[in-house]
Amino acid sequence: MRFVPTYCPKCGRHALTSQASINGGVAICAECHATTQILPGESYGESDAGLFAELGEKLRGMSPTNAAQLAAELEGRNSAPPGRGLRRLIKLLPTLAILEFSVSDQPAVLRKVEGMLATLLGSIASSRSQSGMMAAVNVESQLDNRKAQ
Repeated sequence: MRFVPTYCPKCGRHALTSQASINGGVAICAECHATTQILPGESYGESDAGLFAELGEKLRGMSPTNAAQLAAELEGRNSAPPGRGLRRLIKLLPTLAILEFSVSDQPAVLRKVEGMLATLLGSIASSRSQSGMMAAVNVESQLDNRKAQ
């Protein structure tokens, strides 16, 4: 069974939702039972749901601007060596460092994690109604520091 990424605007959670539970293009949030948005991107297996939710929590509260800047680090990920974009993201967002240990150097897993992060960051970046959110990391100063090196 395949699972697709969703976002609940009511409770702010990202999740993987079973395709079988989507009726007429509508999915329901398992947390608050509101209607969710089905996100564009890859589909995953049931065993990926925990990792997707964990990544969503790590990125929760990030501003759309910072998400867009971080998403730029994953551009071209399909033509780059697996893990390159992830390593760049980890430098900018140390809360993702645990991924280095959990995904090791398995190319398929690295591609999957990068795909999940691209979907999540794209979802956050496209959100226009997240007012009053504080950035999870000051990406602009991190990028400036990197350029100076």
